Amino acid sequence: MIMPDYETIDAIADAYNPLLALLVLILLAMAVKQGQRELTKKQAVSLCLAMATVYGLYFLDAGFSLWPSAGLDYSSHTAFALVLVLHLMVYFRKFTGLLVGTFLIDLLLMKYQEYHTWEDMLTTAAVVTALYLPMLFYCRLGKSIK
Repeated sequence: MIMPDYETIDAIADAYNPLLALLVLILLAMAVKQGQRELTKKQAVSLCLAMATVYGLYFLDAGFSLWPSAGLDYSSHTAFALVLVLHLMVYFRKFTGLLVGTFLIDLLLMKYQEYHTWEDMLTTAAVVTALYLPMLFYCRLGKSIK
């Protein structure tokens, strides 16, 4: 079996987050077009909370060296991909297996390319999940958002 070169794998890994974001935006636009106002509002709020989680942690880590103090590196790539995967899993459950599979492949690619260690990615994922998942479920299951 022929292994793709570093640049090809790099391009694939770099394309994952933009493709996830594009998919989320397309699905959001479809909900708008179909007149699903409540669903659109819930998704928009949960996506804003997702970005606040990812970049809030990024800025906290930059300011207080949270991950470096433990000898680690905050993986904004992992955080961004994870919140979009979680969002898609909650709002579009039938794609859960595919989403989990692509996310795991993305982690493997990041490890293979030596972007991050397993510890970097797993600690980032654990903190992001602990912070974002309750907000996501509240947005999805909560009463109407005004």
